[in-house]
Amino acid sequence: MGRNIPVALQPKLDADATTATYIVKIEPVLPGYPVVGASMTNVNISYDDGEGELLYLASIGMQPSSLIQRSDLSVDNGEVQSLLPEYEDLISEESIRSGAYDYARFTIYLVDYEELSAGHVIVMHGTLGRIR
Repeated sequence: MGRNIPVALQPKLDADATTATYIVKIEPVLPGYPVVGASMTNVNISYDDGEGELLYLASIGMQPSSLIQRSDLSVDNGEVQSLLPEYEDLISEESIRSGAYDYARFTIYLVDYEELSAGHVIVMHGTLGRIR
C-alpha cells in the first residue's frame, strides 16, 4: 500500500539531512477530555492536520519500539513507551483511571518541523489499547 507524500515534503525526505519527525495525535473516547499531541523532537510543534491546530508537546516524549503495518487488512501492531511528566496537566492520573484514553483513536504523522507548510504523511492510525 503506497503512501500519499505531499510534493513539497518529498525533497525534504530525500535530503541527506532532514528535520523530519513523528508527531502523534491521541483523541480520547470520553467527552470533556482534551485531544493530546506528542512530538518526538525537542521542540513543541503547533500543527494543523486539517482538523484544527493542535500543540504537539516535546516534553511528553515518546519512543516507538516498532511499527508493523500490513497491506492485507490484517491487524497492525506497534508498541510505544511514553513518559507523561507530573508537571503536565494534559493527561491526568484521573483521566487515565476514568478510561478516557482507553481505546482512543490515534494518528502518527511524519512532518518537517522546520517547514510544517510542506504537509504530512500519515504513518499509522488506529485504536490504542488500554492505557495504564
